[in-house]
Amino acid sequence: MRILIVKLSSLGDVIHTIPAFSCIRKNKKEDYIGWMVSNKARELVQMIEGVDEIVSPKKPGKWDIAIDFQGLVKTAFLSFFSSRIRYGFSKKFSRESWASLFYTHKLEDFKGTHVIKKNLALSSLFLGTNCEEIKFPLKLKTFHELEPLFKGKIIINAGASWRNKRIPLHKIIEIAEKLSSKGLSSVVLWGSEDEKKIAEKAAEQNKSLLLSPYLSLKQVMYAISISSMVISGDSFPLHAASALGIPAIGVFGPTDPERNGPLDPSRVITPSLKCHPCWKRKCNEPLCMLNINTDEIVEKALELLSMSTS
Repeated sequence: MRILIVKLSSLGDVIHTIPAFSCIRKNKKEDYIGWMVSNKARELVQMIEGVDEIVSPKKPGKWDIAIDFQGLVKTAFLSFFSSRIRYGFSKKFSRESWASLFYTHKLEDFKGTHVIKKNLALSSLFLGTNCEEIKFPLKLKTFHELEPLFKGKIIINAGASWRNKRIPLHKIIEIAEKLSSKGLSSVVLWGSEDEKKIAEKAAEQNKSLLLSPYLSLKQVMYAISISSMVISGDSFPLHAASALGIPAIGVFGPTDPERNGPLDPSRVITPSLKCHPCWKRKCNEPLCMLNINTDEIVEKALELLSMSTS
């Protein structure tokens, strides 16, 4: 049987789909499984053990079964043209409700709030068996040249796809200063050019904060795997740390950790605001991130580090 996993992006969303894929792979050892993914996330899917083929949305091909974990009209169309049998989310759970019209089998209900559990429930519907185990079968490439900079250090992530998910510059500096006062070294991570500017300013204003060079996706994964902790907004490095079993502190502003927060060992920081979570991609005054308590972040960091060394 030829089975197609449809999850194009984003990086964090792909991470959240890996346990569902792992359950399918475990129960369909002899079947051929492809994963349709965007170019941006292709490198990440290359690290997932058990994927037989990486499929481009431009050339989906023909499959016996398509399972759409994205829930968009676009991915529902791609599933429709790829296979006669299509699994997906019902109107209630699809990110775009019209997508549900294109599925032959729909997940009507599931218990829980986290997106990983929702994806596992869709796998369970397809398999006819209960998928509960959360596993991330990832195979990382080793980059020894990154070890002097990242090994045993705390990574502070300056980036996120939504600007109002990012930890503000002045807060990055505060966190690094307070960690340094406790004898802890930190490295600021960035991805895009505008994130690089934030990271450079933070490192300039706090000499104890080390600046990461530009890293490929595979290098980011390895850097996180050898770090002692990741402090990040709701973005890929946070979810990568969670998948790799690295302690993490998720700083949540517009989004909800109940839906996509990190797994243990981790802690989350959320604002005490009535508007949280708003799920807005843009905000003129993101108080949820501007007013985060850096003392609380450092306190939780020390707590997690003491747990990991005990």
